[in-house]
Formats: sequence, C-alpha cells, structure tokens
Amino acid sequence: LEEIKMSGNIGGRLDVDAAGYLTSKDIEGFDDGVELRRARLYVRGDCILLMPLSYELQIGYVPHQFSLQDSYIAMRDIAWLGELKFGEYQPPMSLEAITSSRDSTFMELASPVAALAPGSDAGVQIGKPFLDQRMTWRFGLFAPGVGEDVGDASEDFGRAIMRITGLPLYHFDPDHPESTRLLHLGLSANILYSANSTVQYQSRPESYLAPYVVNTGDIRADGAFVVGGEAAWVNGPLCLEGEYLHSFVHETPGTSSTPTLNFDGFYASAGWFLTGESRPYDRQRACFGRVIPRHNFNWGKDAWGAWEIAARYSFVNLNSENINGGRMSILMTGLNWYLHPNLKMRFEYGFGHVANLQEQGNINIFQTRFEIDF
Repeated sequence: LEEIKMSGNIGGRLDVDAAGYLTSKDIEGFDDGVELRRARLYVRGDCILLMPLSYELQIGYVPHQFSLQDSYIAMRDIAWLGELKFGEYQPPMSLEAITSSRDSTFMELASPVAALAPGSDAGVQIGKPFLDQRMTWRFGLFAPGVGEDVGDASEDFGRAIMRITGLPLYHFDPDHPESTRLLHLGLSANILYSANSTVQYQSRPESYLAPYVVNTGDIRADGAFVVGGEAAWVNGPLCLEGEYLHSFVHETPGTSSTPTLNFDGFYASAGWFLTGESRPYDRQRACFGRVIPRHNFNWGKDAWGAWEIAARYSFVNLNSENINGGRMSILMTGLNWYLHPNLKMRFEYGFGHVANLQEQGNINIFQTRFEIDF
C-alpha cells in the first residue's frame, strides 16, 4: 500500500486519405477528395496504485467527430479471469476488426465486417491466453462509446460478446521472423439488445470518402444475434485470411411474416511480401501486429523498406424479407510500402457492384493513404 509507481509514453498518429471514383450513371453521391482520415494522441503505460495496473488514454478525430478509442484501465494476471479491462476499446469480435487499423493489410475493413461487427464501444471485458498461448478466450459486456469510426450502426444498445481462438499450428523463430508459419482459427458471438427497439446495418464500399451504399435503415427489432468464424494462414511472406459473419435479427412481432431476419457476408484475402517479411502475430490478443521491414528505407544504401501486394474479395447481403438494404460485392487490390515501422504508404484499386432499391451498378475506386505514428 505504500508503493506508488507510474511509467508511460506519449505518442500519436496521423492518416491522410485521397480517393477518386468512377461509377455507373445510376450511382450518385461519390465525390473525389482528400481527407484527414484519422488523428490521435495517446498516453499509455503501467502503474501501481494499490495494485498493478495498465492504462491507455487515446483521444482523436475521425471525420466530423471527436473519438475516444483505446482508453481503458486493465488489471493483469487475475486468477481464472486473466485480464480485467474496462473503458472504451474494440470488442472481441472479428480478426480484421480487432487488428489495429495501423497493422491491417487494407485501408478499410471488408464490407461485411464494417456492416455486421461492432465498432469501438464502452464496456468491461475478461479473458486471457491459455495452453501456452496457443488459445485465447475473451468475454465482455458493452454499450455505446464516444465517436463512431466503423462498425454496425445500431444505437442505444447493450451487447454481450465472446471470442475463442486457437493456433493448431504455430512456428516462430525470433532470429528469423520471416520464416513464421501459423494457422489461426476463431469463433465469436455477439448478442445485442436494443433499448430503442431498432437495429441498423450499413456499409461503405471499403472507402471512407465514399457514401454508404448498402443500408437496412432502422429495423423494428429488440435485438440481434451475430455469429462469426475466422481463419488465417501465414507461411513466410504469404498470408491468407477469411471470415464469415451472419446476423439473426429478432424483428418486432407483427412487422413481417417471418420473425427472424437474416443478413450475412464474407471476405477472403491474400497478401504477399515481395521483400521477404512475414506478417507478425500477437498471441496475447490473437490478432496481427505491426510489420517490421527487414531493411528500413534508405536511398543512399539502396534499402527500399518492405513491399506487400494484396487482394481481397468481399460480399455483404443486407436483404431479408421486407428489408431491402442491398447487396454489394467488391474486389479490392492493394500495394503497401512500409518505409519504416512507423511510416507507411498504401495504394489501392477496387471494383465493386452494388444492387439496392435506389441504384444498381458498378463502382471503380482509386485511393491512397499516407500514415505516420510515433
């Protein structure tokens, strides 16, 4: 009780996007532009205040709103419970959503994840890795947080979310990280209760400057149940990843002939490091981590950083019974240049097809991002 200690560090992040679009004449609302996608300042560290704690406070800006993300206090190594964490952060659902946007392969989440998985919420969570960090479990209770970046559009809700992951195959040599081989498998479930009796899902075409093109609108429902399966395979410079999500929405009795609505979607992606790196994996959080180039960019020494090519196909269906939210499929391709662990540039081209009540046609997306953190 007499011991008080505190340590930490301060950092920040800046992402700037530029995008241009070519669309069918029936699809409107797409404007070329440049935008500050994300700006954040944070402080994180460890302290002893009666007991050992870890903390993080991150404040920032996403277009047109203030955000409070990854702001929490956590107590580690509690018997049986593992970590007890409370604050605002990403709930434990979806491999792509849990992986930091700094460490993701693509600029934006795949459309089914953006539509059906939760975004950053306020809540309390327990869980830990076990079996020599070959498996993890997390369970949490959540409510709306401050500022919405991505994730399902339901408001005034409570959620119970659980995620279980495993590593049936894992080989990592710290002296040769480029030789990593692993197989990641995971299952998650999200039970949502809506206090205002509405549920909503929506998604952009995987570009933040674009408008929402599939949208259920407000569904008269008191809750939903979302399940997800995820898998990833890493073999040296190759990374394959995919997920499937399905939402069962319990519509208010009398609204339609079928009391349960069904929405779903999936994505499959592949990435290859041309310069030989391997995508790092965080066994504590069961997600991917920061890419470290084998050689940082240095013009004078002919060192060019790390280069990665990637492609992802995604599909989301927001039509069910009397709800016509639309369908969207997208093939997104990308080239990522990691000049330094803290400096990255992305270049992407995507081709998508949208079909909803108002518009139907194709979308060509050209976008790039410059991002730096410290």
